[in-house]
Amino acid sequence: MSEKKCVYCGKSCPKEPFKAEGYTRNFAVCTADCKEQTENYLKNDKKFKLPMYLMIFLGGIAFMISAFLGDQTMIYAYSGQILAGIAFIIFPYPVSSFEAFFRMPIKQVTMLSRLIGIFLTVFGVYLLYSIFI
Repeated sequence: MSEKKCVYCGKSCPKEPFKAEGYTRNFAVCTADCKEQTENYLKNDKKFKLPMYLMIFLGGIAFMISAFLGDQTMIYAYSGQILAGIAFIIFPYPVSSFEAFFRMPIKQVTMLSRLIGIFLTVFGVYLLYSIFI
């Protein structure tokens, strides 16, 4: 039988792991701190997923407006990219299911989401700036 990994930090869990309570299942974690962090993450995921989706959706709409109106309106595409990037920085909740945490712990998912958000935002600001110079 494979060794259980903490869904929050990725470290090995003790023989009797702590259980972080989700809405539909429990997750094995290695410490009381990881339990608290996991439960906070799950609570915030449920609370902030809709604002994240709305920001990404609005960013996509801005991109579509730019595509339909042509090259002169790339400001909408770049602004949409910045908005989506900010959404990933503020709300680092993956679009995938919680099963993904068994492959990549929550700490790494959060870091990866924020890195993607930073990349989208910085590159979008650069592109937006390049329009005006």
